[in-house]
Amino acid sequence: MTNNKAHWSYLAAIIDGEGTIAINKHNKPGRAGVNQSYAVEMTVVNTDKRLMDFLIKNFGGQYYTRPSRDPRHKPAMAWRPTGAKNRKLLLLGVLPYMLLKAEQAKLALLYLELHYTKDNATREILYLQSRELNRKGPETVTTNMLNSDSQSEKRESDLIGDYESDTQVTEIS
Repeated sequence: MTNNKAHWSYLAAIIDGEGTIAINKHNKPGRAGVNQSYAVEMTVVNTDKRLMDFLIKNFGGQYYTRPSRDPRHKPAMAWRPTGAKNRKLLLLGVLPYMLLKAEQAKLALLYLELHYTKDNATREILYLQSRELNRKGPETVTTNMLNSDSQSEKRESDLIGDYESDTQVTEIS
């Protein structure tokens, strides 16, 4: 696994935008009825193989191709780290850089601490919290625009003046 801070911050950004961190529950039929099992899911889905190669080279894991359901779309690839220990190391490595999914990462770390216990009550609580954090649906967007109509959405920086990027680029090592 890489020691490059830029790689860790890039992975955090990729997970924030293209990834999933969740605790899933599976119901499996067994001899004594239905057995529930839980698992941490960490995946990054993208259509560019270069990203998959970067992730495997720097963070290990594996990826597989998901065929497209729509002929107009490219097939997607899904990368995931393998093993509870690797997932824990990855979560610890990206957590300082997470912007959008830090709470999901913290819940996943708490879950991974239960790895060798039979504490399904805590697993269920963490699963429900993860499910709520990852819930899809409409959200209310607030903007800082005065007199905006409800039909449009616009967000603008509070910075004043014409600020330009520095023209000199430096290499990060």
